[in-house]
Amino acid sequence: IVVSLLALAIGSIWYSPFLFGDMWQKVAGLTERDLTYTKSEFLRLLVGVLFANILVFGVVGHVLTIVPRTVLSLGEIATGLMLFVGAVLLSMVMWEKRSFTYGCIHVGYAILVICMGVVVIDYWPW
Repeated sequence: IVVSLLALAIGSIWYSPFLFGDMWQKVAGLTERDLTYTKSEFLRLLVGVLFANILVFGVVGHVLTIVPRTVLSLGEIATGLMLFVGAVLLSMVMWEKRSFTYGCIHVGYAILVICMGVVVIDYWPW
């Protein structure tokens, strides 16, 4: 849950005008009106994203517990997860006929969040 909330916070910054929000909005063809939500829409979106993040990081936590460190290091596990997610996202971007920039923004966010998740989950004081 903590990692899911951190991912949400990182996404809020990543897709804000301070970083890649304006560029993402432009290459996605979205207007301000497209990104305006009612309170109930925003709450449903927030709960959905948190639930999706909990699922993703549940899998990450599971992978970290089943792979012995004598077989793979933390860096190798993180790299494998990043490559997997990056490949999946890029294939989706290509099928949607989206731009390279659009793909880089999403893949960059996914890689950053997965790295953060792997480190936090691994070093969390269980």
